[in-house]
Amino acid sequence: MARHDAIGETVLEMQKSIVNFGYNSEIFVEKQIDPTKSITKPFTEYTPQKNDLIIYHHSIGSELAKFLSRIDQPKLLFYHNITPSKFFVEYDQTLVSELEQGRDQLKILSNSFEYAMAASGYNKNELTSYGFKTILDMQYFLNLERFNKINLDQQILDSYNDTTNIIFVGRRSPNKKVEDILKIFAYYKIFNPKSKLFLLGGSWSVEKYVKKLEKLKKKLKINNEDVVSIETLSDKELKSYFEISDVFVCMSEHEGFCIPLVESMHFHVPIIAFNAGAVPDTLGGSGILVNHKKFGEIAQIIDILMSDDLLKEQIIKQQNERLMNFNNEKATILLKNNIELVLKSIS
Repeated sequence: MARHDAIGETVLEMQKSIVNFGYNSEIFVEKQIDPTKSITKPFTEYTPQKNDLIIYHHSIGSELAKFLSRIDQPKLLFYHNITPSKFFVEYDQTLVSELEQGRDQLKILSNSFEYAMAASGYNKNELTSYGFKTILDMQYFLNLERFNKINLDQQILDSYNDTTNIIFVGRRSPNKKVEDILKIFAYYKIFNPKSKLFLLGGSWSVEKYVKKLEKLKKKLKINNEDVVSIETLSDKELKSYFEISDVFVCMSEHEGFCIPLVESMHFHVPIIAFNAGAVPDTLGGSGILVNHKKFGEIAQIIDILMSDDLLKEQIIKQQNERLMNFNNEKATILLKNNIELVLKSIS
């Protein structure tokens, strides 16, 4: 379990809430890694107790899933979705196997978990297709208010205050289709040579894909200084890069939720996103959703957006209204209700 990872942070925030509800809580994992090693235990050390409720987070193939399917204990599954393996066939066969195993395990888990939770309609539909009967609404603990107490990085603000800045936050992973963002940027540079692209997020160990992106940059004649790629950021840096951004572009073809979309709403950055996976669920009618990948046309949309303040204000207003649906208070209430429902069903 990792920090600064959507699932890892969700586990930690859920535990805080569970303790506040008056329950004891421990985190068991398949592999202990720093810096969360001191607050987790190997799942092999878990011994079922009479009044235990297990909350399991599923996003990839796991020995833990096999272990839990054999335990006759009240259980609640939180499904974060599993990236289809087809995106990684060209890059990482080990990961392909783990992703396929994760989906195979869903069929088994549906027989041993009476209840499941999902944060998007897209995820709920997948759970239904795998045989889960009772699927409860859940939200992520996004902690967006943490940014309010953080100062901006003046050096970042000063470095990019005279360019149009396009941002994408997320792993440089094949399903995210970062190559499509590069193609859009190459077209947009024709409209506006004074622009930069920011790709913020790790590469999830898919080195072949990162090399492919570098080759594409050369093919598209995009200068290295026009693309800023950063793998690891502090909250201060993330806030500062959002602050200097003019538009958030997401061309991902698979998302179970996509937290950076909500972060973009929080920072009042207009969103242009491809209509795939849970993206339309998360946007909820806000932002600009595109149904095609005509890169020149998308670049033109960015150009229009940058020159039409009224349109930009309208999009941000819609995003602000959508943002009101996501908050820790609502996530806490959903979690409490879900736990109480499961416990009531077995009492």
